[in-house]
Amino acid sequence: MGSAAARVLTRAGYEVLIANRRGRVSLTPLVDEIGSGVVPANAAEAAGAPIVLLAVPFDAVAELLEDMGPLPAATVLVDATNAWGGWDAVGGEAGSSEAVARMAGGARVVKALCTVHANRLGSPDGLGVPLAADDPDARATVSRLLTRIGFRPVEIPSLRAAADLMAPEGPLFGLTLDEDALRAQISTSR
Repeated sequence: MGSAAARVLTRAGYEVLIANRRGRVSLTPLVDEIGSGVVPANAAEAAGAPIVLLAVPFDAVAELLEDMGPLPAATVLVDATNAWGGWDAVGGEAGSSEAVARMAGGARVVKALCTVHANRLGSPDGLGVPLAADDPDARATVSRLLTRIGFRPVEIPSLRAAADLMAPEGPLFGLTLDEDALRAQISTSR
């Protein structure tokens, strides 16, 4: 997901910092392939970006966020993770993105791209894509980003409202629908 996102974001004119657990050297082939617009970084450097895409296995989220250190309150953290093993609520959280928000401290979490296969991310072709956030400004920021790369975002007003909808095996997971069909699916699934 991270590699596919780096490709599509640079094509849309964004400068992208990429990081992984294996270090900068392991990113050289991807950087060479994509070319200008992508810069290898470590997790702490990537955490300084205004928008951070979290695209790691869900069981690695807590450790990664701890390694990144406290994220600034202005950071928009796009949670593209999936809790594949199922979700066990902790402390009243309805879904995994609420847990990510708690672990991310002050960052503004937006659940997005978790329902889209990485192969589809590379060619959005106007596909409807759900996104959810508790912060309306962060939700609008990610909506603009998704529009710029070729998706048609459909906003869900809160992380809690999206928890079951966007989860693996939820009614929105893996769908390839146009915007109107996605809106209809969301309204019938609530």
